[in-house]
Amino acid sequence: MPLYRQAKIYKNRFGAPFNDTTLSNWMIKASEKLKHFKEKLKERLLENEYIQADETTLQVVNAHKGKATKKSYIWLGVGMDKYKIVYMHYANNRSAVAATALLEGFSGFLQTDGYAGYNDVVKTNDMTHLAC
Repeated sequence: MPLYRQAKIYKNRFGAPFNDTTLSNWMIKASEKLKHFKEKLKERLLENEYIQADETTLQVVNAHKGKATKKSYIWLGVGMDKYKIVYMHYANNRSAVAATALLEGFSGFLQTDGYAGYNDVVKTNDMTHLAC
């Protein structure tokens, strides 16, 4: 849910004077404090033998010099066997570099929707590419 919508809900339901800038700053500060946790999640994701991956669009104002009209992406890796976790990787594009950043070092079965952006990381790592 977008932060501006959350801020509106908090104000209407609870009288909390939040705005989306405050919530955004909290998210940034929290992510900095959770950096070690995020690294451990990725490590656990890559220890799986079977991962499902996909990417979805996201609009981020500062990602493209203040323009919210271009798409950014959240790349998702979902551990399906040993560690059932969801790991998210942000990128301001849909290039193969982002897929590599998400999955570099993984060895096993990778299931995707067939998007060619995953092909490079599959070729350079010990992966079996599965279709949906």
